[in-house]
Amino acid sequence: MYRIVRVNTPRMPHYYQALEDMGVIIEAGYYWKKSDEPYIPYGTPMIAMGGHGGRGLYLIGITSTDNKWEREDDAGSYRHRLPVIWQPVVYRHPAISTEAVANMVVGWNVRFGAQCSQAEFRRVLDFVLTGTAIDPYAEAAA
Repeated sequence: MYRIVRVNTPRMPHYYQALEDMGVIIEAGYYWKKSDEPYIPYGTPMIAMGGHGGRGLYLIGITSTDNKWEREDDAGSYRHRLPVIWQPVVYRHPAISTEAVANMVVGWNVRFGAQCSQAEFRRVLDFVLTGTAIDPYAEAAA
């Protein structure tokens, strides 16, 4: 199983807000969702795509538990979280890359991303890795 997911909320309408949020996501080590908790087993490779101000920003990670979603009652509407080990780097592409990635994955959902095949994940991963690797902490502080 392979997953492409969406991160960043409407509260991050600008690039530097979304980039700072990516740093928080990396440090916290989670993927958050508002609603349903899809089955995502231990060791599932994941790519997180930035939304809103983070369009064109990507993270790469892997789940670190076997579908053990946690509930975070004080987290507003994003109450469900799944532990993920995120690579401590953000990859940046032009914002239009969101559409390019969506076209690489059958069954793409603009709000939730997609579960995808190994071949689809590999295409997206190869694309993400051609982006500019940036340190989210250094650039957000600039």
